[in-house]
Amino acid sequence: MCAFFIFCLVIWTSFDAGAAAGNEPCSRTFEVGLADYAPIYLREKGRLGGIGIEVSRELSRRTGCSFIETEYTRPAAISRMRQGRMDLFFLAGSKFEFENVGVFMPLYEAERSLTYLRSLKKNYVSVQDFLNDKKMRVGVMIGSHSAWTPEELALLNAEGRTVGAPNPEGLFRMLKSGRVQAVLFSTATSLYYIDKLKIAEISTRLPDQKVKSQVGYVYSTRRMSPQEVELINRNMRAMETDGTLKKIYSKHLTPKSVEFRQH
Repeated sequence: MCAFFIFCLVIWTSFDAGAAAGNEPCSRTFEVGLADYAPIYLREKGRLGGIGIEVSRELSRRTGCSFIETEYTRPAAISRMRQGRMDLFFLAGSKFEFENVGVFMPLYEAERSLTYLRSLKKNYVSVQDFLNDKKMRVGVMIGSHSAWTPEELALLNAEGRTVGAPNPEGLFRMLKSGRVQAVLFSTATSLYYIDKLKIAEISTRLPDQKVKSQVGYVYSTRRMSPQEVELINRNMRAMETDGTLKKIYSKHLTPKSVEFRQH
């Protein structure tokens, strides 16, 4: 009986210590990079918002840790993570952009849309149909695949058909001015800038029915310990499972433009 009592006391003490450790305030401050475009990052009427901001704040609430968010162009974000000056990046539209720099964790698949000028008097039926038109130039976000596959982008670069801009707004401004004939980007981002720049009347948007773009977050193995990685991934999975992420996405994404991961 005495031995059994001692055994129970040891188990209780261990459990109590573990619980206490789990309730300790988080002293970690995570440096979070945000893609500097809608709907990931929005600055409207002096207020910050967007998917990236809302995800970061929800993670802070759940973990008790501090999250400092800063928006970056894609080249700047990749550079900071490579230098070990960034923990997380929300959100990347390609699993290829941060290769050998960070680890990409997919969250959902986004529909992509080809937006091209009506003045071309073309009636493209697919993205491939556009690619076959060798005279057409496209806007591509510098340091990013935009929504192109690596193979598509390699072909466009080899043919000298790409013109760079630092962000999607720059791409759609080039389209509006006629400097490029088309832009391929996620449907949600495309719709935002088509509306913001008032180019609906001069452009045609062709949703791609075949290829989806993976969208997710990236974490740095250089700055983050295995325990910190597990903390972030566990809470992101919980936000997926309980519907929190879907609720955040739904504020900024049209229902048909995104496919959520199944659990």
